[in-house]
Amino acid sequence: MVIKQRSPNYPGVDLPTAIQHVRDLYSKVKGGEFTILDAAQNWNLSAGSGGVRRRMGALRQYGLIEQRKGDTAKLTSRSLTLVLRHQASNEFKEAVQEAILTPDLFKELYETGKYQSADDALKQHLVIEKRFSDEGASRFIEVMKESFNYVGLGSEETFESYNEGVTEKYNQDLPINSPTNSDKVRFSISGGPALFNLDLPLPLTEEMWNSLIDMINTLKPMLVQPAGFGMIPESKQLDFDLDEFEEVDEE
Repeated sequence: MVIKQRSPNYPGVDLPTAIQHVRDLYSKVKGGEFTILDAAQNWNLSAGSGGVRRRMGALRQYGLIEQRKGDTAKLTSRSLTLVLRHQASNEFKEAVQEAILTPDLFKELYETGKYQSADDALKQHLVIEKRFSDEGASRFIEVMKESFNYVGLGSEETFESYNEGVTEKYNQDLPINSPTNSDKVRFSISGGPALFNLDLPLPLTEEMWNSLIDMINTLKPMLVQPAGFGMIPESKQLDFDLDEFEEVDEE
C-alpha cells in the first residue's frame, strides 16, 4: 500500500482571497469573537467541510485571526486594517507586507530570493528540501505567486520598490480610471511657510474623491483649531484655493 506523502503546512488560499474572506467575516462578526460555525455560515459552507478548515488555517497563517478560548476566534488588528483602511494607504500596505511574510516558508523564500526562481527550479527545491509532494509543491507555488503578485512582488520586485508607491499590479485592485479630458482642479493649502498644491484631472472618480477626503483628514490636526483655544491668529490662517482650469504646467 502506497502512503500518500503529506506536504508541510502552508496557506491554503492566496493572500487576496484570504483578505476577501476576512471582509466577508467582518460583515457579520465585526470585531467580536466567532465560532467555526459562524464562519461556515457566512461563507455558505458546511462547518465540517475541508473548505472551512482550509480558509481558517490560511487566515491564521497570515495573522488575520487569533484563537480565543474554546473553539472561538477573533479578527486581528491586521485584519481590521485590511478591511477598514483605504487600499492606497500606508497602513493597508504595511499590513499586507506583514501578512505576506507571516507564513514561515513565504518569509524564507523571500529573504533567500528563491521566490524569484523559475517554477521548475522552485518545485525541485520544495520537493527535495522541504519534503513537499509533487501536487503540494505545485499548489504552493500557485498560492505564493498569487500572493506576491498582489503586492507587486514579481520576479524582479522588492518591498523597497513596492514602498515607493502603489505598483501597477497592485493598482489593478483600485478601479481608478483617469478622465479623458484635459480639465484639472487644483487644491491648494497655504499658511506661514507651508505651501501644498494638488492637481487632479476632471471629472474626479469616486475613488479619487475618497482619497482626497483621506488626505484632508490626515491634515486635520494642522487645519482644525481645538475647541476652547479661540481663533487662530491672522498670520497663521490657512487659505484654501480650489480652482478649475484648462491645463496645469508640469514642473
